[in-house]
Amino acid sequence: PYAEDTWKDIRIGDMRFGLTKPCVRCSVPTIDQATGVSSSTEPNTTLAKYRLWNNAIIFCQNLVALGSQTGVLRVGDTVEVDSR
Repeated sequence: PYAEDTWKDIRIGDMRFGLTKPCVRCSVPTIDQATGVSSSTEPNTTLAKYRLWNNAIIFCQNLVALGSQTGVLRVGDTVEVDSR
């Protein structure tokens, strides 16, 4: 789990991305999308027990396209990961 914490950059199809920082977990998964009412504190309560960084729950990574690349990502594109 959380292998993305060790990634340096990612290539998807012809596009290359650099990881910029950990992504803070939002509360959207705890809200019932039909009613707009918070239905639970999970999974945030569990994640807070072991995924806190600077008092924020971390779940995944933010990344940006490297250089001045533009392109299209498609289902089925090959994904290559360069770990630290």
